Amino acid sequence: MVSDDRLLESDTRFEGIKKTPLSILSPRNWWRLRNPLKPSWGESFADIAQRMLAAIEDATAAAAGGETVLVAHQTPVVVARNALAGKWGPPWLGRTNCETGSITTMVMEEGRLVSASYFVPSA
Repeated sequence: MVSDDRLLESDTRFEGIKKTPLSILSPRNWWRLRNPLKPSWGESFADIAQRMLAAIEDATAAAAGGETVLVAHQTPVVVARNALAGKWGPPWLGRTNCETGSITTMVMEEGRLVSASYFVPSA
């Protein structure tokens, strides 16, 4: 097993804050919410995509044509899936599913996504 920090959850200024609609939309947080397309409250979606795609590329190369398993948090998984599918922007715009404990399978050939599937074991 190899640990890779590029697979960690996105950095957010809401770390440690109870994430309820009331607390997030509190006037003291309005400045953090000024640009939901970037997002202004943490790591940009472009940065998340860049690090996730690099981690996927490195893991795929290390597997040398074999299979590899990567474990990551929800936002990085959705951003990576969207980037590989050529979809850019905030992950919620595409309404891409990613439940806690779900499994996303991506088949890569020559560095590009050829198929993807999604499964929720508890469903």
